[in-house]
Amino acid sequence: AALSQDVLLMEAVKSSDVHRMVASILFRKRPEDVTPDERRLAKSSVFAIVYFEAMDRTAQRLGITTEEAKGLHEKLGQFEGAQHYLKAMAKKAFTTGKIETPFGRVWHVPNGTVDHFSRDIEKMARNYPIQATSHDILMARALKTIPEIERIGGRLVLEMHDCLIFEVEE
Repeated sequence: AALSQDVLLMEAVKSSDVHRMVASILFRKRPEDVTPDERRLAKSSVFAIVYFEAMDRTAQRLGITTEEAKGLHEKLGQFEGAQHYLKAMAKKAFTTGKIETPFGRVWHVPNGTVDHFSRDIEKMARNYPIQATSHDILMARALKTIPEIERIGGRLVLEMHDCLIFEVEE
């Protein structure tokens, strides 16, 4: 949301359950009326777009028809800022051969060339800034948190996705 500055998505992120809010927008319902299945469909559809997943694969994974998957994809078009951002990242990778996060981490198109631009490269170009920025934020927080945890006798046990798992005595 922050990277794309998408107004609808930024509002959804303010809620305690972003996926319920996205489903609320997609299915034109109040958040409290969104079913668990609608929430699941909304969440999975968002990730399908970010990961540039093929419609037939999305349909298969969600247990819906390809037409239903396309319908969800079209509904996600309401998030115009996010759609524009994802397309802009792919275009930037194609034209410059690299993508950079707000924190300065750079991903270079493999082989340093855009001559082999493919669906996989586009997927990486869309996903890299989101995942890498998330990781940069997590690591910045870890650098501040770990010394405090160690001060009380704890230790970092595992870092996975967007989680830090610590072991501390009671």
